[in-house]
Amino acid sequence: MVGEDEAAALARAVRAGEISRGKSIPEFESGFAELMGGGEAVSAVNGTAALELAARALDLTGKPVVTGAMSCQATANALISAGCEVRFVDHDAETWQVSLDSIRAAVDSRTKAVVVAHLYGATADLIALAEFCKERNLLLVEDCSQSLGARWQGLPAGSVGDASTFSFYSNKLITTGEGGMVWTRSAEVAARARLLRNHGQDRPFHHVAYGLNWKMPNLLAALGVEQLRRIPELIAARRERFDRLCNALGAVAGIILPKLPAELYAAPFCFPLVLLGNDRDRVMWELEAAGIETRPLFAPQCQQPYWPSLVSEPSPELPVAENLARNGLYLSTSPHLSLSDCEYIASVLIDILARTKATPSEAHA
Repeated sequence: MVGEDEAAALARAVRAGEISRGKSIPEFESGFAELMGGGEAVSAVNGTAALELAARALDLTGKPVVTGAMSCQATANALISAGCEVRFVDHDAETWQVSLDSIRAAVDSRTKAVVVAHLYGATADLIALAEFCKERNLLLVEDCSQSLGARWQGLPAGSVGDASTFSFYSNKLITTGEGGMVWTRSAEVAARARLLRNHGQDRPFHHVAYGLNWKMPNLLAALGVEQLRRIPELIAARRERFDRLCNALGAVAGIILPKLPAELYAAPFCFPLVLLGNDRDRVMWELEAAGIETRPLFAPQCQQPYWPSLVSEPSPELPVAENLARNGLYLSTSPHLSLSDCEYIASVLIDILARTKATPSEAHA
């Protein structure tokens, strides 16, 4: 959702010659830190780079970390690129967020960090996660690429970790086209991230650490400054569309929705659902034929075709994640959709489920 304010900000940056560097970068970073309630924000060229920066700034290279199986593959790729040893765990059967019980079972004496990707505009239990990591002396990294603006008992997603990361890709709550952010309360971690994102230089052509060019261009930051102002209206618009879909589909036979705990204030990234008794792929094809775009829920990252070429360990048992990946899809909650569009989407899906019978699904509530 971009408009004349974003266009004017880009024009100002271009006219000032502030293309790669410029005043929009610190302005965007300080505005984002203010949104998070303090701390320090370090911009990056995209969300994947932000997560690798966070892992490296926390000195997780070569160390074992535990993370949820379901996420954009960027989560696993960033951790592997940072040199982490990655162990995957299953998700909660009701909320579809990473399972704290599975994390507890996977953590051992070698584990150094827990990396939690909050999904679909919701969050895992932030308080329980933070307490567990503190008890076990583990670092906590929150990947909030899909959950900027969500809160758990008033705590913003990303605010309880040792570091958190965000994505500003075009389908996220706010966008800079590409772009990402590392947020932390630690001045030391922030300084380390700033060093690493600029080839590990502490001054021009003097490299004190390994790093790559992960910097955000000033043009992207100029977009970001304006996008920050839109967050309340964008969250409200997405929640309105989410609620409209929920009211229409929440009681439909054959549809399962994730549980949204009372402690959660969601900032919907999408509208996820699981189908019972229908072929998910066929339903998606029928929706596409009606002009309705969908996406499947994420497959477990450790079950992607290339993953065995990186690690020798077989995929762990992930019954919840596998069920969600096999039978789940998501609909859009974009503010580009009108409320009547949401009603149309729901009515088409209901009609498809009423007339489409497939082989018995293995999905379960």
